[in-house]
Amino acid sequence: MRYLLLFVFLLGGYGSPLYSQAADSPATGEPSCQILNNKKLQSLDQLYQVDQFRIFYAARGRHLLTPANDVNGNQVPDSVENVGRQLVAARRLYEEVFQLRNPLQQPRYASAKHIDLFLLPMERGHGVAYDEPANYRLAADRGEESCSLRMDLKDNLEASNPSPAHELFHLYQYGYTLFKVGWFLEGMARWSEASFQKGKGYVARLPANASEIQRLFSVSYGAVRFWNPLARLLDSEGEPLPADLRGARYINGTAIFQQDRVYGVRFMRDVLEGLDQQDDVVSARNGFQKLFWKESDQRSPRNNPDLWKVILAVLKRYHREGTLPALP
Repeated sequence: MRYLLLFVFLLGGYGSPLYSQAADSPATGEPSCQILNNKKLQSLDQLYQVDQFRIFYAARGRHLLTPANDVNGNQVPDSVENVGRQLVAARRLYEEVFQLRNPLQQPRYASAKHIDLFLLPMERGHGVAYDEPANYRLAADRGEESCSLRMDLKDNLEASNPSPAHELFHLYQYGYTLFKVGWFLEGMARWSEASFQKGKGYVARLPANASEIQRLFSVSYGAVRFWNPLARLLDSEGEPLPADLRGARYINGTAIFQQDRVYGVRFMRDVLEGLDQQDDVVSARNGFQKLFWKESDQRSPRNNPDLWKVILAVLKRYHREGTLPALP
């Protein structure tokens, strides 16, 4: 079986470019695990494990992590520990407040045992989330040969940069649905990171006609200006963060969460659950395997009407028909 590494770069601030590791669909249609060798990943000789995450970084060689400050003297570089703290806080936010299912519990990822993050120098973008589980034959796995979900992160980001949370949210999206059009994937991921930043208003008007809907379909990160106002419209009061999450801190004492409420979480969860069902409809309609589509099919703009249909159906359940127009 031949495996391809597809690189697609979409501009837009921090967050991940839409990088993906796409594989030919297994003939069985059952969850599988690619066996891949990656010399760059093999060079990361240090492992920090926290919660459900394994964070790999280099203490020597060309990918050496610098600077390697260790203020609290626990033998883990502060930058690595800060990434871990943000990931743990984000996982709790997504599961305890958003009430999303962990990617490792999704049928698509039945073969994966870990969520791995690799700290690497990156020329473009701040992070990458991969949507196919793989066994990278890492030194940490010798004897176990385990399969994992992978994220890469630029190795010199400020602790407060929300890219770790952003990339992790992509794994939750991938677990729910095979749809990967940019206005959904990146726009909703930008919405998910709002509480990691100081108040950031997005003044925008929701699409009012077919032309404006098509304009939305053409953007990626900028689609946060659709998701954020919609979330606020449907949930003006928001959900408070639990006190212990509000108290989560980076090594230097800075709060991980910069806002104490999140908006639209029930609506977004309902959309993801709706997309989980709708991609099954598309699979049956097109003769695709239920858990595996070609990368081109996942990103195809032909999927936009199906996503829009789900959003309108969820709005109807909220008795907000007419909030958005239907496609002609």
